[in-house]
Amino acid sequence: LAEAQSFYGMLCAGSEVLSVSPLVVKMPGFASHDECAILLNLSDDAQRSTIDNEQVTTSHRTSRTKWLDDDEVPARLSERAAVVSELPVSNAERWQLAQYGEKCEYKLHVDTVPEFNDLAPGGRFSTLLLYLDEPAEGGTTD
Repeated sequence: LAEAQSFYGMLCAGSEVLSVSPLVVKMPGFASHDECAILLNLSDDAQRSTIDNEQVTTSHRTSRTKWLDDDEVPARLSERAAVVSELPVSNAERWQLAQYGEKCEYKLHVDTVPEFNDLAPGGRFSTLLLYLDEPAEGGTTD
């Protein structure tokens, strides 16, 4: 725990290792307010989230989603994510914006599909959650 806390604390001031297995690190200030604003502005045309690349909507995923092209995301964010994950940017998926309005949710699920196994690192094994804003009330990640 101490080694992980030291490592992530050097990368982002105020970081807190919440769990070592699985690794969960809270990194306040990972993205600047300007970077968050850029991404929030891109979410205006997000569409109802679907599952399994089948374009099927379900009652257990009621958010809105938009996949971003690499040139839409501030390069500093992608570079910072690569440093934190200790993986090259080329191993990353495209950034995905997810909007959760009132009463929206994504219930317990497995966060992978077979197509991810064709990615450079051999499948999805890590996820970076970046909260762009904070609701006045409600909102939680369990």
